[in-house]
Amino acid sequence: MKFFRTSIAALAFCLMVVMPAAADTLWDYQALNADGTGSHPMVNAPAVDSNEEIIESNKVTVEGVALSGMNDLWSGSVMYAMFIQDETSDRGGMEIWAGSFWWPSGGWMPAQYAPFNAGDRVRVTGFLQDHNGKVFINDRHTNVLDICPVVEVIGHPGLPNPELIPSLADCNHFDVSRKNGGERYQTRFTMLHGVEITAGQWTGDSSITISDATGNGTLYIPPMVNLSGTPMPMGKFSVVGIYDQEDGGSGAPTVYHNEYRMILRNAADIAASLAACREVRSRSVGDQIAVANKIVSRIYDGRFFVQDIDRAGGVEVISDRLVSPGDVVSIMGSVVLSDGSKAISAKYVASSRNSAAPVLVNGKTLRGQGGLDVFGLLVRCVGRIGNNLGGSLYQFTTDDGGSITLNSGGYNVPAAGAQVTVTAVASGSASAPVLLLGGEKDIVALVP
Repeated sequence: MKFFRTSIAALAFCLMVVMPAAADTLWDYQALNADGTGSHPMVNAPAVDSNEEIIESNKVTVEGVALSGMNDLWSGSVMYAMFIQDETSDRGGMEIWAGSFWWPSGGWMPAQYAPFNAGDRVRVTGFLQDHNGKVFINDRHTNVLDICPVVEVIGHPGLPNPELIPSLADCNHFDVSRKNGGERYQTRFTMLHGVEITAGQWTGDSSITISDATGNGTLYIPPMVNLSGTPMPMGKFSVVGIYDQEDGGSGAPTVYHNEYRMILRNAADIAASLAACREVRSRSVGDQIAVANKIVSRIYDGRFFVQDIDRAGGVEVISDRLVSPGDVVSIMGSVVLSDGSKAISAKYVASSRNSAAPVLVNGKTLRGQGGLDVFGLLVRCVGRIGNNLGGSLYQFTTDDGGSITLNSGGYNVPAAGAQVTVTAVASGSASAPVLLLGGEKDIVALVP
């Protein structure tokens, strides 16, 4: 009976250890103690038993999307460094790391460290360990391959959308609950908007101080990032990168509450910050720009329109990214021409839910006679359907008797002569305004 009870106890212990490894998420594995170390029971779990046998039940298996390629940040001949993010939620990420110092004799990279590119989906099995304020999977500083992580590339969904960090004050401090602070964003694809460089050298393998109205932070440029031909940003800019922590510990007792940083993946992930949508019109075609916290008003095939929350202006965005009317989005991309007007060709789009309200306008405003620039904005006006001009275009007579163009986008339009209320994006220009419908509900016939 004693052996039986001992066996049951051993089985119960194994279940306690193994079950979390199968069910827990990247976010769960990053749970914290008050000192900044990992609190999950698998963190720092022993890799071998007293007989030097590998404890397989102490390994975990995680999946995520690689946020950079194998040689994008550091040379693959020096270290195997990967950041992955949970693609199925808005939380959780992890670093995977192995150093060439502990590769097998001869310095060859083990085959179980699969080559990877940014946007690859990977599956990683290995042991969790604390490192400089974060939990990661590493090689435990050994060349015993059964202890080292095993990495498989299992797909290529592409990079996720970055998450906008509202300000430096939101990410430059420690919060054990992870409701805010650096731990919330750690090891995730993120965007900072409206920061500027206040100290440091614009060169590889350097840490630069960045600031905004709320405080200071760090932008780290890894040694493999090519800055050739890219001058240091002057004035306010936006940056997309991997948020990280490298805190060696401080104080007595030792805590890991500091040294958060944004890792720059490449020079193309930096763009000039614009405050208002209409500022896009003053930029040159090809300029790299970014806007933040803009509301999606309407969606069309391969493009959508956004506007300032205060409805001061709007702009067209060329993108196939999935967004919905009412989403609040932050966009980084380049200035392009679309039907003769300046627009943003989006590289990154980060979104969250909100609502967009149209501006009530009359015919004079649409023709630029009211002193209000509404182009790119969602507007609402009353008028009468005129002749079918072909190609989904209709003549539209506004309240003051003037004539402009209505683009139905292929949606049904009431018969000529019908008085309607139209909710649409004001496109074109004051000399040739066009109301651009986004759906059948955007036009409503008025009952006489």
